[in-house]
Amino acid sequence: MFSNIVTSKCRNVKEHVGFMNLYGTELEVVERRSGTRGSDYYYVHDGSLFIPISAVPGARLVSKEPGRRIELTYKVPTSSIKGPILHVSFSNSGYPLFEICTLSNNSMQCCICDCDEDSAKVLLNMFKLSKDEVYLVRFYMDTVSPLINDIRSVMVRSKTSDIRFGGYAERLRETFETPYFSLLTLMALPDEKGRIQSIEVRLSHIVELWVFTKLIEAIDGETLDRWVIEGLTINSPGNNWWIEFTSNEPIAFIKSRRNNEEYTIYYQPSI
Repeated sequence: MFSNIVTSKCRNVKEHVGFMNLYGTELEVVERRSGTRGSDYYYVHDGSLFIPISAVPGARLVSKEPGRRIELTYKVPTSSIKGPILHVSFSNSGYPLFEICTLSNNSMQCCICDCDEDSAKVLLNMFKLSKDEVYLVRFYMDTVSPLINDIRSVMVRSKTSDIRFGGYAERLRETFETPYFSLLTLMALPDEKGRIQSIEVRLSHIVELWVFTKLIEAIDGETLDRWVIEGLTINSPGNNWWIEFTSNEPIAFIKSRRNNEEYTIYYQPSI
């Protein structure tokens, strides 16, 4: 039975008119594959787990359009769809959106699912995983939250107001602020190799940030106001950490309480 924790987060019930359309006894689905940008993926709940739309009994691929964004069109017998359909879409900027759709009496209704950390945990347990994925997902769940707690503790000790993420580091922000939701967005990818690589990348980035905080701990550092140091007048706290991949903007200006020395620290500089 589909979890009430998930369905209780649904809003804006509507008749779906996107990339799913009913034609008699068949459901036509257009799946757009392009990683986590400008994509649409579909899963059907079979009573216990979500399975890809392509794995539903009787599903057939009727067209494939190659390109930077691969478009796959499937036709699926409605009689084979026994449970809710999970539609995961990513905007061109990478913003994820989850919809839960149901078929009833030759009509389809969908609602947007506001996935918080609790509902993300529930949905994560509904994906069928390979042996390698089971180990990696468990490692992610056991590792990431303690690291984030450690990072936040150092932020307090170093009097850091917040962390600001730019560019592709937005994915790191997602992992830092909502680790289970971040993992859920990766589970929506249809390719096992892509899922594993993406999880490993997010793990490496959060560990990288954690190592940075160990450096601050080692010197008993305090985050300085970057706006003062850079001679800028900005009406917001400057004692923050700025993270952007391959950027030459310092992640932070730190003063050691041990020796009174000041340090400029970079995160993945391009030089």
